[in-house]
Amino acid sequence: PVSGNSMHLKNGMEIKANERFECSSRNLLHAAKCSNYSECFLRETGDQLSTRFTVHRQQSKADAQIQTVKAHQYMRICGKDKYSVFPFHRLKKNCTIYRRVVEDHIIQRIKPVL
Repeated sequence: PVSGNSMHLKNGMEIKANERFECSSRNLLHAAKCSNYSECFLRETGDQLSTRFTVHRQQSKADAQIQTVKAHQYMRICGKDKYSVFPFHRLKKNCTIYRRVVEDHIIQRIKPVL
């Protein structure tokens, strides 16, 4: 299981999980926080959480010129692959558009750096 039921952010806000999550959980919003600088990014995924972060790790090791997501560069340079993953919101509808709308809403509220 993924541990913890909340994550404290550098801006003083706290994200709380709406249920218990496993590495096999899917259709959710998640945060990743760098252990060195405490910055975080928030994203959605329909994939299993473990699959999503395997891809993040692989992409963060790619050449900086071909990394398309700012978070991958951040994880590679600043986090040195040392970050904590926190799934915090399972969505009721398994729909990419719905996940992205909810993701945008949460990002607007929390205003993470990445």
